[in-house]
Amino acid sequence: MYKIRIEGHTKPTQIGQKENWQLSAMRAANVADILTGCGIQPWFISISARGGQTPFDKNLPPNDNKHERIEIILEYSPK
Repeated sequence: MYKIRIEGHTKPTQIGQKENWQLSAMRAANVADILTGCGIQPWFISISARGGQTPFDKNLPPNDNKHERIEIILEYSPK
């Protein structure tokens, strides 16, 4: 059985730390809503907000748009 983990990310220097966490959580939740709307059962999905804590590439400037992203991770979970 596979589980789906959705991680929301923002730029490290965007609005502010609290707002970045909220924005990244909303991004992940929106993707989860889309997946459940496509018929994926909600108990297979987890979301996490990473804010600006995990840059896409540490060599990029903090305001680069590549930091703003959603990551979808498939995790194998034996029964």
